[in-house]
Amino acid sequence: MSSLYDEYSALFSKQDSIFRSKRLSGINDYNIDSVFLSPHSTNFIKYFYFSESLVKLIINTKFEGFRDKHTVSAFLLGILLKDKLKLSTKKLPKVGQDSKDSFLYFWSMISLSHDLTFWMETTDQFYDTAKTIDGFVGSFSLKHNLLEKSRYSNLISSYYQYKSDVFNQMDHGITCGLILYDFLMKDYEHRLKIKKEAAIIISSDDWKFSNDYPKHALTICETIARHNMWVADDKNVKEYEKYGLYDLIPTTTGFHKVAYSENESLLFLLGLVDTLEPVKCLLKDNSDIDVYDLIKNISIEFNHRKKRLTISSGKYITEEIINKWLGISEWLNAQVVKLDNGVDIIFEYQKDDLSSRTQIEKNPRD
Repeated sequence: MSSLYDEYSALFSKQDSIFRSKRLSGINDYNIDSVFLSPHSTNFIKYFYFSESLVKLIINTKFEGFRDKHTVSAFLLGILLKDKLKLSTKKLPKVGQDSKDSFLYFWSMISLSHDLTFWMETTDQFYDTAKTIDGFVGSFSLKHNLLEKSRYSNLISSYYQYKSDVFNQMDHGITCGLILYDFLMKDYEHRLKIKKEAAIIISSDDWKFSNDYPKHALTICETIARHNMWVADDKNVKEYEKYGLYDLIPTTTGFHKVAYSENESLLFLLGLVDTLEPVKCLLKDNSDIDVYDLIKNISIEFNHRKKRLTISSGKYITEEIINKWLGISEWLNAQVVKLDNGVDIIFEYQKDDLSSRTQIEKNPRD
């Protein structure tokens, strides 16, 4: 069993195939012993966006405390899970020359963006004019509205209103999905205009831009918008019913656990990583913990034949953390087994079609 530090370190070595793309030649500017130090964490996030224009968005982002380090760790952990457990990404839209390019493109955009608006959730700066999702869209003058394209628009709108009314806050997954979609689509229009004026043929193999970019943006932003939606429990099920959140109530026919399926692979991976990632789990309540000491004392083991991940630590994993990890099985289609100082997580790739198993609307919002 290796430490998380060792596994992360291997991702920066030449032996690991996931970073061997010519497009990642700048990876040598980063290493495991600097990437979790400020300002290297934020610079690393900018580098892996694969889009110079997206750096403009992150400049205005406030990474509070450990959030930039959590984001980097989540990015790396997702790559480890995909690579070590040999997870299929066949259904991802093709970007670049092969499946590794496609996965790295989508995973970098999703994992490195998922907490960009977390700081909004903890401030009243925008809330007075954004108590409804339409108010939020208007407050930020979003030209391109994710809700007008997404088949999850009713779920997204209802969950936003639930969080606003019950917790007096905006859900950071939804706000990030909305802002990022508008940004990506404006970027798309700008690039399209430039290429048309220059009479340049748009190639479907263009790493940073293609005719399929709107579909890519929708996939990325829907995943982010859904990643922070909690499943109902006995205490709040009535409130979920009040807001029509039946897709998040385990006792209803509309509910399903998110599976590592052809349609939900990115959401499953983000949900698993965001819950399991130890930097956020431990530093959230104890900022005095050294990140490097933490990842050197987290043991991790992968078994790709059984699709099993084991994570443990005799020094840092507490009963509270284990209980949190056990909750993964409440909304992800995974079996979580409690160990003395950690957990086993087991899941299988599934081919079920999401649209045939849920009540999610097939048409965009009216």
